[in-house]
Amino acid sequence: MKLCAGCTLCCTVFAIPEFAKSRWERCPHQLPDGCDCYATRPERCRIFSCLYQQNLLFFGKLPPKTAGFLAGYNVSTKSIDIHPDPTCPDKWQKHKKKLVKLGNQFPVVLVLRDRAEALGTVAQRFTFR
Repeated sequence: MKLCAGCTLCCTVFAIPEFAKSRWERCPHQLPDGCDCYATRPERCRIFSCLYQQNLLFFGKLPPKTAGFLAGYNVSTKSIDIHPDPTCPDKWQKHKKKLVKLGNQFPVVLVLRDRAEALGTVAQRFTFR
C-alpha cells in the first residue's frame, strides 16, 4: 500500500461526528502531512479505502493532490466515489473522460458539496444522497 505522500484530502471531504466535523471542513486533528490522532482515529477514518493508496485501476498513478480529486470505495453504495478537491474544484474534469469510461463499467459517483452525480451509465440507477 502507498503512503499518503502529504495528502490530507480525506481529512476534509468526510463528516466525522466524533469531532463534530461537517463534510468539506478541515479536521481539527489534521496536520500538514497527516493526523495527530492517527492511532486512535474514528471508525469513519479507519474504514476509508483510498484507491490511490490501494494502487487500484488507474487511480494508483493519480495522487489526489495532483489529480484534483480523492477516489475511494464506498462500502454502503458499492460505488467508486470521486470527491473533488475543494481548493481546485474543477481540476478533476481533466480526468472526466477516463472517469466516465470507468463509470460505464462500474458505479462511479461524483460527490459534490450540494449533490452527487453518476459518471457513466452504471451508477445512474442509484438514488444519491
